[in-house]
Amino acid sequence: MGAVARVFVTLRHLAVVALINALPIPWHEIMGHGLVGVICGGTVTKFQLFGWQFLPEFKWTGTAEGLGVCDHVGIQSQTCMHLTDLAGCMSTFLVAVVAAWLLWKFRPRGVKLTALVCLSVWCLDIVTSTLPSFGLRRYIWSGTRYSEPYQAAVALGVPGPLFQILVLTGVLTVAVLVGLALGRPRFGSR
Repeated sequence: MGAVARVFVTLRHLAVVALINALPIPWHEIMGHGLVGVICGGTVTKFQLFGWQFLPEFKWTGTAEGLGVCDHVGIQSQTCMHLTDLAGCMSTFLVAVVAAWLLWKFRPRGVKLTALVCLSVWCLDIVTSTLPSFGLRRYIWSGTRYSEPYQAAVALGVPGPLFQILVLTGVLTVAVLVGLALGRPRFGSR
């Protein structure tokens, strides 16, 4: 492969990394909080990503409230409200688990490998969101001290320590699948 071809391959991988790393926050807010909130009977009243508010009106609001916000009204029960709160991190975690499994099962190469590894890293969303339940800030040195998924799980009846163990076990499982997939030799190779 020539130097120019290697540059284009590298740029293609960098584009995939940039695109996939920009998506977990919108996915968390839209497919997690947004979708589950609407399924639970709510109406989205405020939607904000990366400092831009899209609902109720389009405007720049900054990131003081965080990089993503999806607020609802009309959710019919406390259980549904807690499920909506839990759904953000669970949606990104589910993507990470599926990506890690696909990576382990099919051992792709090239851009598919890059994409699945990046999607597997989405499991960090639930880790950073659970850190405040251990007394840390969300990003260790900054961020909220409130653990949305932990509080929601506890409100739904899951014992706090069990939720913490499940999060750590789940993320460890994703890491092991990715590690096994990347370290496992392919059939017919030496």
